[in-house]
Order: sequence, then structure tokens, then C-alpha cells
Amino acid sequence: MKIYCYKMLCGLLVSGAFLVGCSPKSSPDVPPTPGEKEKENAWNKNKTVEVYFLSELKEQSLANYNGVVDFFLGKGEKCSLGVIDRADVNYSTNLSGSHLPTQVAFKTAKFSAYALNRFSGNLLQGSEILYNHKLNIEESFKVTDDCYVKYLPVQMQTTTAKPIHILLPFATARFDSKAQIVALQPALKELAVNTRQAVLIGTVKKELVADLETAVKENRDYVLTTAVKNDLYTLFMAAPKSWVLREVTTTQVNSGLMAYCLSIEASVE
Repeated sequence: MKIYCYKMLCGLLVSGAFLVGCSPKSSPDVPPTPGEKEKENAWNKNKTVEVYFLSELKEQSLANYNGVVDFFLGKGEKCSLGVIDRADVNYSTNLSGSHLPTQVAFKTAKFSAYALNRFSGNLLQGSEILYNHKLNIEESFKVTDDCYVKYLPVQMQTTTAKPIHILLPFATARFDSKAQIVALQPALKELAVNTRQAVLIGTVKKELVADLETAVKENRDYVLTTAVKNDLYTLFMAAPKSWVLREVTTTQVNSGLMAYCLSIEASVE
């Protein structure tokens, strides 16, 4: 399948800001047991970055944004990258352009991008991505008419007392159907080229996890890791073996929304 790579929806979300929250607590359903290779290598926190993924892990738009701005403001510059899952926009109810994702970006004083999932009537379905610096590039790869993969390399700050910066070749997507997984391989090959070697973090329906794992394995050196799961969706990371998901901690943002902090170590031998 031909892949369409384009810069999209630049005007939808303006530069804004993102971070305050509760202290994280361990989640009972995360993370997976480390593999044998990971056990052989001690966790080097000097090379660890954190990605905050806010999601209800449901098949519906995020309706309650209470606490989102405060969560990101509380994290401050320590949050290099955050994703708000299903930050959908309904154009029939707001024609002024002041949509909730735009307001979040503005109030948190962060740069933002939008990862499109699909158009459904007046509803634009997708995720908001928040980060701390201007980007030189962002790309989107079409999988199907209702599925796109968003790619943007982000400079991340490590979690140590004297942090360093590590470039995370970040990508995100949401998979809701078998047809999307079947059509995914060309996009995965684009993510896996040497100039990208992307770390794909997103959600997939629970019943499609095995299919996604099979698709990921077709790309040499890529591994699928489960971060969090419930009865409906799984939060996953698909990445080269040199990127290892070490820990996932969870903070409750509001009654239905959780913030999952993925601690990812780079350059693992």
C-alpha cells in the first residue's frame, strides 16, 4: 500500500503548555515482567526518559479534562513528552477554533501536535501530543482511511539529578480493527528505517494484540511490549530492542482518566 506522508493539521493546535499532579503510585496491572535479556542488564537511569500517556483506555472521546492542565503544570519541564489519548474535536459544537486540546496547549505553555486517527462526521478523532521545544520535522503515515501513524522526534530530558538530553524518535497510533493491522506493514517499515528507528507508543484493542505482535515481529529487531491493559484496550510500546520499557507508574488525573508514566531506557546493549 502506498504510504502518504504529510504534514497535517498545523493550525489545529497552537503552542501551549502542559503539566501538576499527584505523586505517582504503582499500578497493579503494569508493567510486564522483564525478559531475560533485560534481567541481564542493570537499569541505567542515566539513559532513561519518561513519556506520559493520559488515557481512559476506552472507545470514546475524552469528555472530562478536569485536572489535565494542573497535571502537566505540576510536572513542569521534567515532562518532555505527553500524549492525551482521544482528545477529539467536535466542530459542530464549537466553530470558534477554541477547542479543548487548543486550550490545554495554551494553558500549559507547551508546543503541540495532533495525531489524527480519523474523521467521523463532525468529529475529528485523535490524540494531542505536548512537548517542550520546536520541531524540525513531523510526519504522518496513512495506514487506512481510519488509521494514521504520527512520527515526530523529540528531545527528551533524562530523569536523573543532572539530566542529559536524548533524542526519542517518537511515534503514536491507535488500532481498532483487524483491517488496520493487516495494512500496517508499510508504515512499520517506514518507522523502522535507519533514519527513524521509531519508538511507537499507542493503544490497540485487546483482541488485536496478538495480530499486532505478529506484524511488529516482521521488522527485524523490533519488539512489542505491553505497558498497561484492561478489558478493552492495551497500551503498548513497539520499538527496537535497544529501547527497553523499564517501569510504568500510574497517577489518577480525574475520576476516569489515568496518566501512565512509561520509563524507557535508551541504548540498551
